[in-house]
Amino acid sequence: MPSRREQKELRALRQRRFREETGLFLAEGVRAVEDLAASALSIRMALFASPLEDGERGRALLQALAAQKVAVHHVPDAEQAQAVQAGLLRS
Repeated sequence: MPSRREQKELRALRQRRFREETGLFLAEGVRAVEDLAASALSIRMALFASPLEDGERGRALLQALAAQKVAVHHVPDAEQAQAVQAGLLRS
């Protein structure tokens, strides 16, 4: 689970001004995060819900993120996962 500071930062990413000032953005979905993991961008944090671990593709993505030393957080509650399921990235 992300720290309170990280959760606050995730909420702040809803604001365009914060995104522009920090150079951070959110990416949601397996394909988007796979593409970003293969890019030159540095992924700061990834959040995922339990169903991602169920499939081979999801497990491979989690392994790729771990290999890149990305902070990966499991969000157990489906409602919480829906609110914050995304990768936090720095451009």
